[in-house]
Amino acid sequence: LSIFVATYAVIFVFRSFLIEPFRQASNSMLPGVDKGAYLIAQKWGYGHYGAYGLLPFQTNITADMHRGDLFVFDYPENKSVQYIKRLIGLPGDRVSYRNKQLSINGVLVAVRKDGEFVLPSNSVMSEQLSRYVEILDGKEYSVVVDESVNRVFPDNLSFKFREKCSYEGSAVSCEIPSGHYYFLGDNRDNSRDSRYWGFVPAENIVGKVIFTFK
Repeated sequence: LSIFVATYAVIFVFRSFLIEPFRQASNSMLPGVDKGAYLIAQKWGYGHYGAYGLLPFQTNITADMHRGDLFVFDYPENKSVQYIKRLIGLPGDRVSYRNKQLSINGVLVAVRKDGEFVLPSNSVMSEQLSRYVEILDGKEYSVVVDESVNRVFPDNLSFKFREKCSYEGSAVSCEIPSGHYYFLGDNRDNSRDSRYWGFVPAENIVGKVIFTFK
């Protein structure tokens, strides 16, 4: 019993304060992160020190938060669920997404076409999407968009600080409040993210993804 308790304590401390594995549950982060892929998140510096549903210790974020990085965070509408998305906007930023192109503080984020991408067989829809490389703060990553659809945001979206966002058909623009962050999925037309459920408070940030493997 003592060996079991000691082993569990070591694992708990390791996962709480250093690194912790997570699994991607959807296709929202294609093409870079497949559904079912495992990710390792760095916990130290992000103040969210806990594991296995327990959060015995929490502090302010002391590590840098960089746009373009992947993060694990507690879903604002259900903190028992962890999401993995890409950090797009920092506190004070104005983020806009219009005509399938992203802009931050009035400056379009650089993109270049990178061919096509075919959704995997486990996707609800099997089709070919346009693949782009997005370049944000010097970081390059791939995103996919469905050129054949132009999704319109519903009128009844409701979340904290909703008044800081404006919607016009398929376009959205938000000013990020203090102490909050804005996240998007890389599969832009098949991701429920900050465009739908709003901002992620700093205390919900679990850690930064440092490694991904299938």
